[in-house]
Amino acid sequence: MATDLKGLESFKNKLQKYSSINRKFTNQVAEEVAKRGEQIAREEYAGLSKVNVTHETMGSGMSRVVAEREGLAYIEFG
Repeated sequence: MATDLKGLESFKNKLQKYSSINRKFTNQVAEEVAKRGEQIAREEYAGLSKVNVTHETMGSGMSRVVAEREGLAYIEFG
């Protein structure tokens, strides 16, 4: 099944345009999205033991969600 990402792309483009006006706000949005992504990942991996899920702020409005465990490789950038 294909995923329709048009809405997300539109949101991203609007946020990028707004970042030239208010970088602090767009960084806050990225941080909140990453926090929510971390919550979702924790729920998804709840049935697996020893999975460490975190989110990291990388600067320039970039954040990532990381799930780590031996034999598991997952990093979502955004």
